[in-house]
Amino acid sequence: MAELPEASNRPSVAAKPVSHTERLWKAEVRIAQTTAERDRIYAFRYPIYVGELGRQVSFADHERRWVKDKLDDDATHLYVEREGVVVAAMRGHIGVPYLFPRYLREAYRLDAFARWPETSLSFSSRLMVRRDSRIAGIDHDLAVAWWQLAVEKGFLFNFMHSAERLAVVFERMGCIRFGEVFEEPEIGPRQPFVLPRWGREVFAALGSPLAEVALPEPDPHGAVSWFQRTF
Repeated sequence: MAELPEASNRPSVAAKPVSHTERLWKAEVRIAQTTAERDRIYAFRYPIYVGELGRQVSFADHERRWVKDKLDDDATHLYVEREGVVVAAMRGHIGVPYLFPRYLREAYRLDAFARWPETSLSFSSRLMVRRDSRIAGIDHDLAVAWWQLAVEKGFLFNFMHSAERLAVVFERMGCIRFGEVFEEPEIGPRQPFVLPRWGREVFAALGSPLAEVALPEPDPHGAVSWFQRTF
């Protein structure tokens, strides 16, 4: 049986008394609406992937100096800019598990969620923050913005994966390790996670920034209780 995320022995993420709705639409977090905005996000990834992390991946375009793969065209892209420069970005998908390669569908054990509509499954990836902005909590702003958008679309479970060194960040957000570590081509070992649509109490106990925008009760469809009974 799946257990609630552990809150003990983890640093608390203090909630900020600001409106994340305002942040999403008027301030920090923006949704890329144009090709030019998306191109800026792909270019933003390049110095992180290729320069900082030293990734030699086939989806890095060294002539355009950007990083873009097949999943980008159908994604919702969120980003943050400062003084006209992109400093953080992430992408998300809702209700399109068929777009994902088989190794990811298997890693996320999506067959086990066949009873739920595809529109209830969301996926987040490519969360990156420029080195000089990593103490600003921008990753929390992006996560909160994506949660709001996914809730509007009716999500029940959000899937993602990360390197082991970042696992505590995802767990503190409210995510649960789900499935075995898998090898992502050209990247390396990755831990899959699932984020059920917890109620506010779970996020508050963890000190997760999602406590600010989560509804008081879990999803109205019984998906969270099903998840806990099944896994």
